[in-house]
Amino acid sequence: MILETDGSLFSVERIPEEIKLDQNIQLMDMTVSGRGTFSQGEVTVRILPSGWIEATTIHLRGADNQTLTVVVNPLTGHCETYDGYREF
Repeated sequence: MILETDGSLFSVERIPEEIKLDQNIQLMDMTVSGRGTFSQGEVTVRILPSGWIEATTIHLRGADNQTLTVVVNPLTGHCETYDGYREF
């Protein structure tokens, strides 16, 4: 669903570009501020027309068990990456 600036919602049939992780990279879990941590299933992160996105932390693990933390800034959408498993 997409929220327009006038408050109306409309459905998106499919994401224009699909991005897949390398087969050696595993999604460990994902934390969405105010909603909790998810390690399975489908998770939707809301992005508002103003550009605001829900604060999100994503943890990835490589084939060598090395972990990486990706943090999405809710105001800018900019992502920062950190070595290791970090909680914010």
